[in-house]
Amino acid sequence: LSKLNDEIIRLDPRSSKLKKLFEEEERFLAEHGIAPEDVEGITKITKTDVSQIAEVRTQVALCKIPAALELLETIREEQEEPSPVTLYVYHRRTLEALKSALSTKFPKLRVAYISGETPAKDRHNIIKNKFQTGLLDVLCATIGSLREGVNATAGRDVIFLELDFVPSNIAQAIGRFHRRGQTGSVHVRKLVFDAGIEKRILRILAEKSTTIEKILGR
Repeated sequence: LSKLNDEIIRLDPRSSKLKKLFEEEERFLAEHGIAPEDVEGITKITKTDVSQIAEVRTQVALCKIPAALELLETIREEQEEPSPVTLYVYHRRTLEALKSALSTKFPKLRVAYISGETPAKDRHNIIKNKFQTGLLDVLCATIGSLREGVNATAGRDVIFLELDFVPSNIAQAIGRFHRRGQTGSVHVRKLVFDAGIEKRILRILAEKSTTIEKILGR
């Protein structure tokens, strides 16, 4: 199997807006009885409860979009052979904001979008007939929308704007690119703020790295 480079890019979390968002995240966790040292506790939060903090987490993600677009531009400039870059998000609203930002800054790029609401036949067409054949420059997708069976080996650069609470979901998302048939190295970059919920997710990912490697067949 090809080489996988997994890089964490820590963004500056010190703006007053972000400080308030992280404080709200921590209040949410405290209200659900999750102590600062209880990292695993966030994986047990129900979907209903998670929806309560979705707006705050989306606002945090929106703060990353300028950095993501700058990174996208750098990646494309440094590619020896052109290949589509994939940007993963968690929330559909983040996907919509990314769509607006991309169309404004890079109007000539060929971009496709996949979410949980994208019909299966459309997902198949985007991946097989556009992504895999070199007819896309950028693919933006929610983490949960590209499941097992999706072969996206034409892509070698992946950016996560948001992280899933569950490490195996992140591993499966990476696995669409780092799988049999991939002929180059896959470079995964996670844009994160080392604060709030993301700080806990990072700790979980570090602790579950062995499990993730097994899922990816390393």
